[in-house]
Amino acid sequence: VGGLSITAGGMHKDAGVSVSTSLMGATVKVAAASIFNATKNKNVQEQGVQVDMPLGGMNLSVNSTTTDGTNNWGASISTTVSGLTVSAGTDSDEDNQFKITGPLGPVTFVLDYDSSDPATTSAKDATIEAGVTYAVPGTNGTTISASYSNDPDEDNFDNGTQVKMAFKF
Repeated sequence: VGGLSITAGGMHKDAGVSVSTSLMGATVKVAAASIFNATKNKNVQEQGVQVDMPLGGMNLSVNSTTTDGTNNWGASISTTVSGLTVSAGTDSDEDNQFKITGPLGPVTFVLDYDSSDPATTSAKDATIEAGVTYAVPGTNGTTISASYSNDPDEDNFDNGTQVKMAFKF
């Protein structure tokens, strides 16, 4: 509608609406919602704004949200360098992320770091995943990987230090 993309919906005691548009090369999104919280036995009000802006070969994303009167913000930047996707970000909860993924010679490389406490930087206090995967040429999905992960909930690699060979039949 008039250059705006509008999404609205509701179910039971929940409702929300979001509006996005392009503005001077950036994508601007504004959203509001009222979501029932059974624990508090009330509707929680949420609203926010996000701006995604291309900056040369990089993309900058900034956002600001309010949930029941609590204000939050976040910022991240991403780019591609020699085929590797690189991203970094932080937010008002001091949650810091850094990630590199992509081809590195004959292997696919992943390094993913996430710390919700800026005072802790050791592997045992932050979520770290690192690894390489080699797709064996001439096979139907055979891979060899070496990885480290200290978070069982992450999706790149299994928890622990591992070397694996996987076959597809």
